[in-house]
Amino acid sequence: MTEHTDILVIGGGASGMASAIEAATKGASVRILEKKEQLGKKVLKTGNGRCNYSNFYLTERNYRTHSKEFVKRVLHTCHTEALIDWFESLGMLSMSKDRYLYPSTNRAETVVKVLSRALKKLNVAVELDTNVTGIKKTGSGFLVQTDRGVFTSGKLILSAGTDAGVSDPRPSVMPDVLKAFGHHLYPFDSALTELLGNESVESYWEGVRLTGSIRFREEQEEGELQFTKQGISGIPAFQVSRFVANALSAGEPAVVFLNLLPSYDEEALFDMLKREKEMFPDEQLRDVLEGWLPRKLLFAVSLKDETRFRMKMSDCSDSDLKSVITLLTSFPYRVRGVGDALRSQVLQGGLDLNEVTDSMESRLVPGLYVTGELLDADGMCGGYNLHFAFATGRIAGNAAAEALR
Repeated sequence: MTEHTDILVIGGGASGMASAIEAATKGASVRILEKKEQLGKKVLKTGNGRCNYSNFYLTERNYRTHSKEFVKRVLHTCHTEALIDWFESLGMLSMSKDRYLYPSTNRAETVVKVLSRALKKLNVAVELDTNVTGIKKTGSGFLVQTDRGVFTSGKLILSAGTDAGVSDPRPSVMPDVLKAFGHHLYPFDSALTELLGNESVESYWEGVRLTGSIRFREEQEEGELQFTKQGISGIPAFQVSRFVANALSAGEPAVVFLNLLPSYDEEALFDMLKREKEMFPDEQLRDVLEGWLPRKLLFAVSLKDETRFRMKMSDCSDSDLKSVITLLTSFPYRVRGVGDALRSQVLQGGLDLNEVTDSMESRLVPGLYVTGELLDADGMCGGYNLHFAFATGRIAGNAAAEALR
C-alpha cells in the first residue's frame, strides 16, 4: 500500500518539525518520516537538556561554511527576533541569559512538546520508527522506500540531519541520495567535540575544571576547560576542534597551546613569582604554585619540566621563573585525535550551498528541499546550529507549500 501526501519530510528533528509546521500552516498535507522512536530526540539533549536554541549575537561569522553569503541570507530571512515570535505564536515563551536564548522553562522538553502539539493541531501525519532505505524521483514527485512501506509526495524535504551524537546501526542514506541526484557534498567530519591526546598527563589532570584559553594556529577561545582522562573537553576545546580535525585529516601534526592563567599577563606573573621567591625561599617552586593552579593540573604540567618545578625557590634564576611562566601560559599539548561522530555535537561538511536556492530547493532536482545539518554550515556553540536548523526548516516548509499552489 502506498501513502501519498503533498509534502514528505524526512527527519523529525528541529528543521523537520519546523518545515512540517510551516507547510501545514499553509494548507498542505504533510507527513514526517522519523527513524527514531520519538520526535526531537537530539533537541532534548541540547544545552544539557536546556535547549539553547538561538543567540542575540547572530551573524554569518558564527558559522563555518564555504558560502557565508548564503548563511547571511538565511539569517536575514529568519533572524533571532523572528524565531522568538514564531515560538510565541506556537505557545512557547523564551528567556535570555547573557545573549543566549532558552525556553522560559529552561527545559528542552518544552520545545519538543510545543512543536509536537503544533504538528498534531495541524494534522501532520507522523511515522516513527520508519527508516528510509531509498528515494526516487518520479514524474509527479517522489517515491520514498522505507522499512515500513512506500510513501509518495509532490514535494520532498530532507531534514534527516547527520550521524552527530547518534547511536544507530542504521546509517543515514541521505548523503548517498543527494550524491545519486548529482549533488556535491563536502566530506563530513567531526566538529564541536573533545580533543584526544596520549601524553601520559591525562591520568593526572582528570576531573579538573578551569577557566583558561586554548589556541590552535589562528583560532583562540577562552572559557571553562574540562580536563579528562582522554584529553580536553569544554566549550573552548569544542570551538577549535573542527580546525584540529581538519589538520589531522590532512596528516598534519596538531598541537594546541593552553593558557592556564588567562587573567594575568606574563610580566605580572613574573613579578608575583619574584615576590614569592623572597617570601618562600626554602619551598619548592611546584609547592609555591599550588596557590595558582589546582594541584592535579599543576602536577600534570610539571611533567614537562620536572627539574625546574622541583627546584628550591632560592635556587631559581629569573630565567627559570620565566620558563615556568611560559609553560603555564602557553602549555603545548599534542592532539592525537578528536571525538568521533557519536561524541560530536555537530559535523562539519554537507551539501554545497551553491547547489540550493535561497528557498532551500535543489538547483538540480526541482521539488527537493534540503535543511539543517545536511547543509554545509556548522555553527559555533551557543545556539547557532539549532537556529540554523529552525530557520532553514521554516524557509523550506514555506517554499514547498507555496510551490504547490
